[in-house]
Amino acid sequence: ATQTALCSYLEVSAGILAVIMLLVYRRQFLDVPYRYNGSASTDTKVLGVLPRGAIARILIHFFINNCLMAASLLLSGNNYSKVALLCQLFGLFHIQKTTYYQTQRRYLCPTIERFWCEEKTAVLGEIGHRALVVCGDGRNDSPGHSAKYCQYTTMDAATNKILDLQIVDKREVNLKSVQMEKLGLQRALDTLASHVNVTELVTDASTSI
Repeated sequence: ATQTALCSYLEVSAGILAVIMLLVYRRQFLDVPYRYNGSASTDTKVLGVLPRGAIARILIHFFINNCLMAASLLLSGNNYSKVALLCQLFGLFHIQKTTYYQTQRRYLCPTIERFWCEEKTAVLGEIGHRALVVCGDGRNDSPGHSAKYCQYTTMDAATNKILDLQIVDKREVNLKSVQMEKLGLQRALDTLASHVNVTELVTDASTSI
């Protein structure tokens, strides 16, 4: 449900951005002459004028589709190269790699971060002052002692809603990857302590914790 809501949020944001772009360049988008099949004939059936706003509608759909394609790839956790290869084998149109990363950096990541902050504030507001049982666990980007990043997640045991996410870099714990989970938990508890009443913590059998 949260992923569906985020996709809708991204679609609305992309639509608003497209409308702003059209308003800025509206003179280039309205009543634009065109040549059918590249013909230079002066026949009115070949050389004419697009209906007012036609190019604007085309560009809105094109812009939103680019954003949605990049958003779908990012939110599904897929790899760009693999998806691009699949589209190439099927002969499907796909956005370029530079377009994907530019869209991700400029629009998707800021939108996701804003959505997460709003969702997090709403979830913590619903909890109020009730006694809270928190479940926590860390996940590294790779197994063993070679992990560089750790994401520590805390969840409300009663509602199964995510309360907080913390990202820890190995360099923050003197390159000791086994200590990343502990630091992530400490940060998560410090964040939650200022908003909710944590009475119990449930974790796995981590030696560092």
